[in-house]
Amino acid sequence: MKFRLSIAFTLVLGLSLNAQKVWSLQDCFDYALQNNISVKQIELSNQYAQNDLKQSKLNLYLPNINASISESFNFGNSIDPTTYQFVNSATNSTRFGINGSYNIFEGLMKLNTVKANKDKLAATESEVEELKNNTKLAITNLYLQIIIAKEVTSIAKENKTLTQSQYKNTKALVDAGVLAKGSLLEIDAQLAQNELNILNAENTLEKALNQLKQLLQLDLYKSFDIETIPMDDNLSLSADEPQKITNDALSILPQMKSAEYRLSAAKNDLKTTKGSLWPTLSVSAYLGTNYFSAAQEVESYNTSTTPIDITIAGNPVTIGFPNQTPNLKNTAFAKQLENNLSENIAINLAIPILASWQRRTAIANSKLNVIKSELDIDSKKQQVNEDVFNAYTDLKMAYNKFVATEKNIAASNEAYKYADEKYKAGLLNSLEFETAKNRKLSALADQIQAKYEYFFRKVILNYYKTGEISF
Repeated sequence: MKFRLSIAFTLVLGLSLNAQKVWSLQDCFDYALQNNISVKQIELSNQYAQNDLKQSKLNLYLPNINASISESFNFGNSIDPTTYQFVNSATNSTRFGINGSYNIFEGLMKLNTVKANKDKLAATESEVEELKNNTKLAITNLYLQIIIAKEVTSIAKENKTLTQSQYKNTKALVDAGVLAKGSLLEIDAQLAQNELNILNAENTLEKALNQLKQLLQLDLYKSFDIETIPMDDNLSLSADEPQKITNDALSILPQMKSAEYRLSAAKNDLKTTKGSLWPTLSVSAYLGTNYFSAAQEVESYNTSTTPIDITIAGNPVTIGFPNQTPNLKNTAFAKQLENNLSENIAINLAIPILASWQRRTAIANSKLNVIKSELDIDSKKQQVNEDVFNAYTDLKMAYNKFVATEKNIAASNEAYKYADEKYKAGLLNSLEFETAKNRKLSALADQIQAKYEYFFRKVILNYYKTGEISF
């Protein structure tokens, strides 16, 4: 029963390990661009820029319209807003209104704001692309560091295998009386060092894997592994001259486009602030009505006759004069709203004279922003030029190092074979043999480092040339 459970557990574990995802470089790119917090944050900035552009367009075409309702309570003497007579009682009044305004001309400020916001949106989009590219480059670098760490770990394990083989040969020589027993003790020490080297290599590999997981923002406690990138060992130093690559980079890199858009936006912002010195022509309209709780109207009249005695041609005559006394009632709410309706249309011209010098200060600051944007372009041009030159230099160094390691590997392999033959014949001590073996493995590690360094620098130069991360 225990045997069956053991087999079942082994099968389940094997299936689980086989099901573990092995990440390709493209998988890392796709996941990071969808989940990386920095990418999400800058994409939010892009959405802000889209909203600002949309709002500036609406400001250009749509008027301002507002509705208002007010309720007031009066105690003691108050004025009837319909008759302007004093009323000595507690009253309340209600006012309804709707007003609208539209700026016909204001120094092209709104139009220039739209242009500036278009440039800012384009700049933000370029900045999003720049961050994505930088993220890809960072992923590529860590990805290659993991591959290098894997290769170094394999070399360390191979070194241990060679030492174990050396131990068997040494034991045979010791048993035959060719070597002293102390030679075995030296190899035991070498095996212990090999174990330490393997542990250090595995720790370096684990650290590189964790760094990539952190960049991808994956769960650090979950297992993670990557695919190996197949690379041809036949490297060639075929790259354009740095100046040509720099010229290509200045015309296509998103960071350069972003800086140019920021400069254009700054110039349009300057036009906007200058527009504040122009007169503003606007049209406004108002429609309103009101209700007053003490407002009254005549409901009916009480008619009576008042006799008055007068003399006509010396004869007394009594004449009756009719009198009408009104019967008042509170005016209905709806009727007051209808009777008190008022409309107004106005054309307004505002001429700026003085606003504590605020407009002039805003113009001066906008001019400084233009200069700052121009300097930013110059700074980025200089940075791109330095980066391309350094990347090209690093590519040449990596290539030359790779070529040198090929010669070193060939020489160290021959030296190792010769040392192995002498060691087996008892003509070489274990320390000398270990030196030859380490020289061989060190040359191999140097070649791996140079090969992937060359690969990464090639990717960077291609990015500066095309604006894309490609392999």
